[in-house]
Amino acid sequence: MQTPLGILAEKISDKSVKEVLSVLKRHKKKLSPGRVGKGAVDESTKKSLDLCIHPPDLDSTIPNYMKALGSVVQSYKLRYPEVHNDDYIIRESVNIQLYKPGAGFYRPHYERHFHSFHRLLTFMTYLTDNPNAGTFFKYQNFYCPAIKGLTLIWPADFTYTHNGVVDRNKDKIIITGWLNWITENQQR
Repeated sequence: MQTPLGILAEKISDKSVKEVLSVLKRHKKKLSPGRVGKGAVDESTKKSLDLCIHPPDLDSTIPNYMKALGSVVQSYKLRYPEVHNDDYIIRESVNIQLYKPGAGFYRPHYERHFHSFHRLLTFMTYLTDNPNAGTFFKYQNFYCPAIKGLTLIWPADFTYTHNGVVDRNKDKIIITGWLNWITENQQR
């Protein structure tokens, strides 16, 4: 898929997608309303049900997905070698997000703010096919359809302001998170 500067789109295996969907199915009772900003629930901005996976649990909970994501990150580093020298890890929870018909992340937003300055890159994988309900990147004037297994990586900055495009007919499911710079007080 042809993407604008700074955005990479690459498919991962069905096995990885099924693994994440299986985790969501097993833990449906743990879903909570999606949060925005500093953890507020604001359904006028984002309406979803989220399952958070904490960083220490990622490799044991979704090992195939993490391996596939690592391959996509490597592709990003090859395309943009400047980020190859940065030292970053996943240090925030990764979210599996279920959007029921008509629900979505309605408002344009970006991923780095004063409370999340350590975010370098954003990743997102579509876990369902929703060709008319993907993601729209404002300044790139780029629409990416939700294609099952398609993984996007892009910078967390305001220049990559985006919003979800709502599917009014069926569920849309994604997994998303951030690659964070390592601070002096952290270790890998």
